Amino acid sequence: MNKHFRTDKIYNIAYLIAVVSLLILWLPTGIHHMINSKEFNESMLRQPISQFFANLLTNLVPTAELMIGLLLTHELSRKFGLISSLFLLTTFSAYIIIGLLGLYGEIPCECAAIIQGTSWIQQLFINLVFIVINTFAFLIHLKLHSKQNIRENFVEGHPSAK
Repeated sequence: MNKHFRTDKIYNIAYLIAVVSLLILWLPTGIHHMINSKEFNESMLRQPISQFFANLLTNLVPTAELMIGLLLTHELSRKFGLISSLFLLTTFSAYIIIGLLGLYGEIPCECAAIIQGTSWIQQLFINLVFIVINTFAFLIHLKLHSKQNIRENFVEGHPSAK
């Protein structure tokens, strides 16, 4: 077996596992926030943000979570899904860090945590793990697609390949 082939296969499997991990994060979370929108809105209203912004986020966050999940399911939109996922994870993490640093005056309630019952420090750790997974998936995506483009443009398009 070709060493190059084995490496590509390992990248493909790691990529698939990373993307499925992100799907497991975003789709159930978005569905949960939509189904429990009243409770989600109440938890958003307890955050140190204006009522208008809390109400806006109550609709935007679950929609974004579901859209990211859908983008990740299709190869053509996956790159944008990975970028969007990384942006949302980074935004959530920055919000948690600001709270932990005491810049809100008090730490926001834990009720908006992805996994119920986790502390903000635990939630930050979970987010950081998913940021690493997301970054890994994005880098593999770029690597796999750059190889695919090189093969399509130079090998298959070369006159001797016909």
